[in-house]
Amino acid sequence: MTSSAPGVRVARFGAFELDVQTGELRKSGARIRLQDQPFRLLTALLERPGEIVTREELRGQLWPGDTFVDFDHGLNTMVRKLRAALDDSAETPRFIETLARRGYRFLGPVEWTSQVPAGTPSRRSATVALLAAGIVAASIIAIVLFRKTPSTAQPVRTLAVLPFGNSDPATQYVSDGVAEMLIDELSSSPALRGTARTSAFRYREPPLDLRKIGSELGVSQIITGEYAQTGDQFDVRLELIETRDAAQVWASRYRGPLTDFGAVQRRIAADAAFRLGVTPPDERHARRSSPAYDLYLRGRSLWQSRSRESLLKAIEHFDRATQIDPEFGLAYAGLATAYGALVGISLIPGSEAELEEKARAAAEKALALDPTLAEAYASLGGGKTSYFFDFEGAERDFRRAIELNPSYATARQWYAGHLWTTGRMTEARAQVDLAHQLDPFSFNAIYFLCWQRHIERQYEEAIAIGHRASTHFPFIRGWNCLERSYIMLGRYDQAIETIRVRNPEMANELLTALKTGGVEAYWKQRAGQPPADQLYDRARIHTAIGDHDEAFRLLGEAASRRCCKITWFHTDPAFDALRGDPRFDELA
Repeated sequence: MTSSAPGVRVARFGAFELDVQTGELRKSGARIRLQDQPFRLLTALLERPGEIVTREELRGQLWPGDTFVDFDHGLNTMVRKLRAALDDSAETPRFIETLARRGYRFLGPVEWTSQVPAGTPSRRSATVALLAAGIVAASIIAIVLFRKTPSTAQPVRTLAVLPFGNSDPATQYVSDGVAEMLIDELSSSPALRGTARTSAFRYREPPLDLRKIGSELGVSQIITGEYAQTGDQFDVRLELIETRDAAQVWASRYRGPLTDFGAVQRRIAADAAFRLGVTPPDERHARRSSPAYDLYLRGRSLWQSRSRESLLKAIEHFDRATQIDPEFGLAYAGLATAYGALVGISLIPGSEAELEEKARAAAEKALALDPTLAEAYASLGGGKTSYFFDFEGAERDFRRAIELNPSYATARQWYAGHLWTTGRMTEARAQVDLAHQLDPFSFNAIYFLCWQRHIERQYEEAIAIGHRASTHFPFIRGWNCLERSYIMLGRYDQAIETIRVRNPEMANELLTALKTGGVEAYWKQRAGQPPADQLYDRARIHTAIGDHDEAFRLLGEAASRRCCKITWFHTDPAFDALRGDPRFDELA
């Protein structure tokens, strides 16, 4: 054990420092009184952070074999004294976790450093010391190689956090929020690639084949958990699993009153980061212990579905959260992303200006409170590209968002849209492909993947992506990306079938027109159908008809109104017939 080499080792954890040679425990430099046996117990736990030190092992280390003692009472007393010295709690431990009838485990990172003892000036002594240090180092290496060590020694590159089990539907949004918090916090480390919520949360219903899930998501480790809430008390259990062999790497449990839930989530994130060998989350991301955080979780849950109704409801929850806690940066970031989604998906036509202004104000407020929020930077970048036409500012914001959270797939998708606008198609494809790797089962990730291939004029590949995705999203056949790819290949009958899913009546009218009057009749019929109020789509139809003057007029009006899609027109294959006209370059 390390303690057998006095004078060469100091352990640091949190604000504490333990000196094996002097037998002292200090907090922020101030000495804390601790008796010999609790000190030896702490040393034993610190030497094996993250591992279970059994009661039998502790008995052998703390009491000689011929010493008679009430072992259970003595050990329990030592643990209580140690927790008092560390200001720790048995119910919600920060440092010492009790595993009933098994032993104890030290939680959190521990840094051991070597110090040269004072008063050893001779060269011979130095040589001996170096030789001894070499022997010790060799022994440590042997132990590391041949003894099972915590997973922190092996950098983890890929991770998925699955939705936590919860038998109470009324608190499902809370357990989902805990899992999503872990995704957000851990993915902010550049050393780890985390799977996005949309893809990870497909695996909700037991039984779960973790090896298969690991293969489908392309991850080496998975975090699973259980959440329970009884009255004003919560109970969270976590497991870290190797997908290669479904072996448990780490498990922990957190219990306490709901008033402490925000603080406990910070500990959960920090503990998980330690087990994964990544940088612990920034303290500025601390969750709030108030009804505001509850509203924030409800809003995030609603935001995921991206429907008009759910986004409006999410905005209501985020807004109420900011009213309760005006300094809750995450709630403002939620507002920004929700407003931005309403614009990006064209769910409230004609209100782009108002929504973009609200999104920008919310994002700027979020960053004023917390300048490390990737969501807020991504929202700012999206608005600057699609509405404010500030392309240099958007570039800076998107790069900052990705720097803060490299695994944030939404930022990469929106950045790809910005890259389409600025004509950087190779870079756009790289971002779209990476976003799809991060979130392989996300509707939005597949949507951007399909559009990327479409604007590259790789229509067959775009169609293949759309049809492969229909396994997971039956409604994908209604995507306009799939429809337009068929049209560019001249396969109008198949394009009509993609419309039938969302609007059978329109599909029948278009099919009749196609059969009776051909492609020209198809487009004339399409010109009189929705979305007749969307300038960009009307311009596309008039381009297909051959009425280029009207197409340019509509595109110019869309630009003056700053309609969301207008920034992509020069990459859209639908307007290829306009290229070569001086008005095209002028508009671009």
